[in-house]
Amino acid sequence: RPSARSDAGYRLYAEADLLRLGQILILRALGFRLERIGALLDQPERDPEIALRLQRMALNRRVDDLRRIDAAIGRLLETRQTTGPWDWDAAAKLVGAAAPRIPIEEDEMEKLYTAEQLAAFERVGAAAGPEEIAAIERGWVDLLTRVRTASAAGLNPASAEARALADEWAALTERTMAHYRAEPALLEALQTNYSNGAFESHEGATQAADFAFIAQVNAARG
Repeated sequence: RPSARSDAGYRLYAEADLLRLGQILILRALGFRLERIGALLDQPERDPEIALRLQRMALNRRVDDLRRIDAAIGRLLETRQTTGPWDWDAAAKLVGAAAPRIPIEEDEMEKLYTAEQLAAFERVGAAAGPEEIAAIERGWVDLLTRVRTASAAGLNPASAEARALADEWAALTERTMAHYRAEPALLEALQTNYSNGAFESHEGATQAADFAFIAQVNAARG
């Protein structure tokens, strides 16, 4: 938006306008949404490093999702060529496994983590690898769905089915936490955020009710 207009109606841009325009073009080229750009430029107290790290994480997630979708398409085509008819059940499983993951909103992440902690997230992701991270996330989606279904149905915490769910929970928790132990500050921040209920509004994250159900199951073991 120009700072002023001439008597003839021409737009007049001050040096500050041109600087802001350049910043907008740079951030757009890096994939930022316009509303994110406005928030970043209009609030100078916001740390640009945090925004850039979040954007990088979002882009890496998108690349990983696209790679999985591409691999699923390749497997579907290979199945079609080798077996003839389409196997829609197999197709549904492949598509489900390749579906994009639901991330926590960037604005929320910016409130919860420092630039150093976001850098630690990147190190964790790089060390674990995209396939392992995606497998863990899919594991949690599947397990949380079954835990919530069991809890809503009033499954007896002492039942064998409930104990099996708790055992899966323990194994997946260990698999997840193993990747964070090299980053104790980040692990502490994660535990603090969960304790404070920071993710209660995010359906893809474990909720207090999920933890409570698993605690009941473990308590019923005797």
